[in-house]
Amino acid sequence: MDGFKYSSIYPYRGKKVLEIDILPGKFCNYDCVICPYEGTLNKQEDKAILGSVDSSLQELNWKLAESDVDEVFLNSQGEALLSNCFDPVVDLIKRHGIAIRLMSNGYLLNSRDYRDTVNRIDEVVAEVDMTTESTFHEIKRPLEHYSLEKFIKNLSEFQKQYPGKLSLDIGILKGYNGDDASVDRLVSFVKEIKPDEISVYRSENKKFRERFAISSERLAEIDKILNEALKESRDENFPEPSMTIDGNETAASAFEAFRKGDRREALKLQEEFLDEFNDNYGTPEEGDGYCPLSSESPFRNRCRECIAYHRGHMRQLPACMQPIIDRRLKHIVSSGSE
Repeated sequence: MDGFKYSSIYPYRGKKVLEIDILPGKFCNYDCVICPYEGTLNKQEDKAILGSVDSSLQELNWKLAESDVDEVFLNSQGEALLSNCFDPVVDLIKRHGIAIRLMSNGYLLNSRDYRDTVNRIDEVVAEVDMTTESTFHEIKRPLEHYSLEKFIKNLSEFQKQYPGKLSLDIGILKGYNGDDASVDRLVSFVKEIKPDEISVYRSENKKFRERFAISSERLAEIDKILNEALKESRDENFPEPSMTIDGNETAASAFEAFRKGDRREALKLQEEFLDEFNDNYGTPEEGDGYCPLSSESPFRNRCRECIAYHRGHMRQLPACMQPIIDRRLKHIVSSGSE
């Protein structure tokens, strides 16, 4: 292989996407039964060496400079993390100010060798499907020392510190993970990993369709079950406080008083709200329930640092502020007002 492989630019989610294969062949830490890529597999977790690194990066730099691209999708015929060009490719794309989406089997995401670079990527798509150690090794055929338990733990720990969007591709295979017990296990995986989004699908590849494809009806059932589990995992991340903070009547009345020019009443109501808040939660250093993040989040109860970090990456609002925008947008859409 002389360099990277490129797709034509195509639209996806309203973006113009350039897809790139940065591996010099089929290199992966898995040997999946349903892998769509042909060719000789190099099964490893060592770096795959691309010979012409400088020329490949120069070509990529030119393409990014000349093309009107919104997103680069790193989707290789194997595990893209294994490319010795992975770090410099991410560096180069980021210098152009272009978003990056990565397709990965997910096993190595939490490794210290890759995590810092992966954390600079805007979206990671990882594959989760098998629900037992036996089917994991039968269908995914990973390196011998890998385990399903470790895989799920890796993804869960990765997600806790990942600032981007983690999506899970959940492939349903007839005879392997479409039964009720397997779906229950997938539900537990979704709740443990707490991804931002899931995509439930079946194999449409002609080579595997007859053996593995489940019915459309069953696929729809599983999709509904897993998306409900995803919603529940979000609810667990944002538990109801003992005091209502979002949409608090006293705070809302204080705001209205400020708008009407009644500063004295506004300050009185504002103080009432803060007194109630402090009575319920104590100071930010002592309180444990005012923050909507789960106890596993590294930013729980660290408002000053959390806000500074979100101002730094400017990709999203802190979790506690997102409902404000959601409510305002719903109001704008429904009323047509500003």
